[in-house]
Amino acid sequence: MSTFVAILLLGASGHGMPTLVVHDHFDRVEINHIYDPLGQWQLTQMLCYDFKQVHLSDDQRELLDGPNWLWLNGKKRRWMYVVQHWHIVTPDGPHLYPHKNKAGLYYVIYHDGKDVLRKITAPVYEETHTGYDPEVVRREIRKATDRRGLLNEPPK
Repeated sequence: MSTFVAILLLGASGHGMPTLVVHDHFDRVEINHIYDPLGQWQLTQMLCYDFKQVHLSDDQRELLDGPNWLWLNGKKRRWMYVVQHWHIVTPDGPHLYPHKNKAGLYYVIYHDGKDVLRKITAPVYEETHTGYDPEVVRREIRKATDRRGLLNEPPK
């Protein structure tokens, strides 16, 4: 029903009707507000994470705030939320704050401007306010070119 409402709203808002509806699922979605040292808002972004095992150098371990160890098959492994996709949330852009559905998943539905209606779901959502860019920090752990990003086509 929420998809139907979003399509109606997009049609009424002057956007053309999308030709594709694409659903992406991540392990966590974060709306992050970044502020400068004087406390002035700089930007808001949506970050999409998957929970992955990572292999870190000593320098990379220092970037992280807290242990993320998990025992798996009798071995200690390092797991963490890894950024898979991000984009800027503009004040005049689509409303990208997640809502919770009856199944307990958070979801965001928006028209991406390329004739695609995107639906992003995740079981975990948080809103953060930081004095740094967490996407840039996480880029030190996994290169942007190694991220899975968003689907280009609906599953077949």
